[in-house]
Amino acid sequence: MISNPKTPGTHSYSWVQSTERIIISIFLLLLLIVVVGNTLDIVDESNFHEELRILYHLDPARTNAKDYAGQFLGQFPQPYLYAFATEAALAAGTDLITFHKLLGVVCGFVALVGAALSGLRAGGIMVGLAVALLVAAQPIYHYQISSATPHAFAFPLLTWGLVCLLYERPYMLASLTVLSGLLYPPMSPLLGLMLAWYLLVSRKALSGKNRKRVVDILVLGITAAITVALLWRQLMPIDGYGATLAPGDKIDIYPENGPDGRHFYGVFHPVSYVFASAIGQFRNSLPITLVINISFCIAAVAGLGLYYLRTRTALFRALLAFIIPSVMFCILVTVFRPYMAYRFWLYPLFALYPLLFIYGLFTLCYDHRSTLRYPATAVVAVIVPLILALHATDRHRSFSSLRLNEDTHALMDHVRQLPADTLIAAWPSDEETDLIPYVAGRPLLVNYKAHYPTYEGHIANMRKRTFDLIDAYLAKDVQPLIKLKCRWQTDFLIIDQARFSEDGETLEYFAPFDKHIEGILKSIDKTEMILARPPANAVVFRSGRFTVLDLAALSRGTACPAGQ
Repeated sequence: MISNPKTPGTHSYSWVQSTERIIISIFLLLLLIVVVGNTLDIVDESNFHEELRILYHLDPARTNAKDYAGQFLGQFPQPYLYAFATEAALAAGTDLITFHKLLGVVCGFVALVGAALSGLRAGGIMVGLAVALLVAAQPIYHYQISSATPHAFAFPLLTWGLVCLLYERPYMLASLTVLSGLLYPPMSPLLGLMLAWYLLVSRKALSGKNRKRVVDILVLGITAAITVALLWRQLMPIDGYGATLAPGDKIDIYPENGPDGRHFYGVFHPVSYVFASAIGQFRNSLPITLVINISFCIAAVAGLGLYYLRTRTALFRALLAFIIPSVMFCILVTVFRPYMAYRFWLYPLFALYPLLFIYGLFTLCYDHRSTLRYPATAVVAVIVPLILALHATDRHRSFSSLRLNEDTHALMDHVRQLPADTLIAAWPSDEETDLIPYVAGRPLLVNYKAHYPTYEGHIANMRKRTFDLIDAYLAKDVQPLIKLKCRWQTDFLIIDQARFSEDGETLEYFAPFDKHIEGILKSIDKTEMILARPPANAVVFRSGRFTVLDLAALSRGTACPAGQ
């Protein structure tokens, strides 16, 4: 029973009206359905989050001496606790894939508990369950949390940071800030700013002289020192790969580093990317005008939620300690670009708005109970269609997943049986074959996820590999294929036969390789390319659209040129 429409969290739940019990049951049932669906999506053996492609190098058994991409990725320091958990799981005999899927499930559960607690603090059981339900149903949470990369911890950390503020637990927030430095260091400065704001502004730690104030300043100083040390380690450039490049640097020399290169849209347009992500959470079948209107309504109700909370001084002060540092941090990251800015517009916004929206919706409905008569039922009438409209309840979604079909499974099984020192080449933008190092444990000559334009030396090396691969893939004769074998010690080439049909997959890659590909395709028809009809003596595997070519069979009897 909600006794005060402006403060739905002030009542007792020792006795709950039957209507509210039914509504709580509905929320619990929907939450269970969505959570089970998300969990099944994560643990599905045919489903892989697209970010997992970059994590194969964490398992030494999945790389070898020919694996340049794995060696490059291995130079970047992993957060201490993340690395320890990975190594411990592998040492215990847990497969890397199993560990990452379990990690995604755990991160999702932790985030949902935090979301429920924040709603419980603001408005009681119904609000807590509704907040958790909205969080669980949103694809953006599922996408980030199921990635199993360090940034999978961003939403759980921020959600629990909000919990610490709402429940007035600054020392717990300090511990969480240090934990962030061990799991996902880029998030620790934001949590540290929230801690500083809460202690220095909300609690006015500098104005007092008692023992508690001294402890506050000491905790803040120690937390800041640890955070800076852990973050500094993460941001230090690696040696041996040339000068570092921030996104957009020297694009006249390195088009890979520009808007037409390896970076995706959100890197250069963080704000519009965040809004596009919000709109993209809804089912594709919904008209875009309807989606935009729904999004504006959600934003308006969330704004009302913040407005209603202004009368609850402690909670409003906690929210300001979350919002103001988040805005400051977003601006700093956007201006100075220490890392990808779009994430730090995305995370705080989506960590906070479910609470504000649900609280605003409940309070709005209870404010008009004389008109609605059954305000709790009105809340359900809004939330249930909204949950159903979100993309996360669509079991056929694929925006965050790479789903292996029968052909791809067969290909992975074959590659897994190849010698451990094998190096494989495949078309670089093919997402399925880009999973080979992670799923089948054999490295690629050109790995799209490792093709970062962050170091000049790395760009130069990847350019050579990529141009040679493109020339071999689109060749009229065997010479470029032999060069691929001789120059890079490539053992096998995977052919996607669909790319050689007129209405099949396109042959494309980012700048500057796009112009090179375009030039070749203008000078030669696909049907004239040797891989359109691969030499039978070199074919070692076929499965649907995929063919595996043994490059040694093509180069047999041909000596490699000097220096290769």
